[in-house]
Amino acid sequence: MFRKRRRNFSALAKFIGYEGGNVVCELLQAIPLLTKTRANPQGLTSMIVLPIFYTKIIAKSADEIPVV
Repeated sequence: MFRKRRRNFSALAKFIGYEGGNVVCELLQAIPLLTKTRANPQGLTSMIVLPIFYTKIIAKSADEIPVV
């Protein structure tokens, strides 16, 4: 039986720009990749590209991020 899994992105990221209708972000904390490459032996990435409807602006600068 196939179960649909939703991706849960609950990480803070800094807006870099738009690319083909998507948002390019730099994560404030790197996440592990599925595979390690010669160019990235640690297997971590901090740059991601997301569809715009998965993103939400919470602050204009890092100083304005609410503390939870």
